[in-house]
Amino acid sequence: MDAREWDDRYATVESVWSPQPNTFVEEYLSALPAGRMVDVAGGEGRHALWFAQRGWVAENLDFSRVAVSKSLERAAELSLGNRFHGHVAEANSN
Repeated sequence: MDAREWDDRYATVESVWSPQPNTFVEEYLSALPAGRMVDVAGGEGRHALWFAQRGWVAENLDFSRVAVSKSLERAAELSLGNRFHGHVAEANSN
């Protein structure tokens, strides 16, 4: 799928992914001390938001403008300030 198709997908529903991080993230990463993290292809930001809520500086990257916009809206609702950043970016091997 290209960015336009993902934009369409994210625009048609409130949330494509669960707002909660996956079990692996919670179980294995919750004990780490706060630092910086980057989530590449982070979609609506569920993992980056989770880290930011725990004091990390989190970067959410995705090529869907709609997904990144949703992540930034959620970060504002959570008053994450400078702990959360969302960027439209494409990661490829070219």
